[in-house]
Amino acid sequence: HVSTRQAVRKDRSPLYSPTDEAVVFVVDNQSSATLHRRTVAEWGRAREEGGNVLPAWAMQCIMENDYPRPVPKRIVFSVAPSRNSGLPPLEKCSFTASGLCKIRKLAQHVETLLAPKTRRRDQSAPGTPLRLQFHCEEERLPESIDIASVAAFVWAKADPMVLEYSQA
Repeated sequence: HVSTRQAVRKDRSPLYSPTDEAVVFVVDNQSSATLHRRTVAEWGRAREEGGNVLPAWAMQCIMENDYPRPVPKRIVFSVAPSRNSGLPPLEKCSFTASGLCKIRKLAQHVETLLAPKTRRRDQSAPGTPLRLQFHCEEERLPESIDIASVAAFVWAKADPMVLEYSQA
């Protein structure tokens, strides 16, 4: 979790910029455990060396002091099957959900909606539950991320967000 709270001017520019000596902590929301502790300079070297310790959006927050604006409490988005997934589209593909809704909960809902369609198509493994994974902008989304974070950090466009699903 990277905190999005910072002091800003009225034009939304930051009041301060991180120095190379500033220490950035990455903390797990659920356990409050410190996952990473590095200076901005160390994060920069890790990025230059191709280290994928953090997602690109988190590195952007650290290195460029570029934090997204707050997102609305309810988010409108659409859901579609990924190309080449072989999964059918949903009859109702547009959703409105709380920004706090986790991808895990969305996956369970879509799995429930797809279950009747996929059972008829795939009789080879009856009783095997469908497990989905979601992608946005071709980036695989962890089940623990909320929709507001996806909208702010991964999608980051004014257009309605599109989430794609495929079998896990």
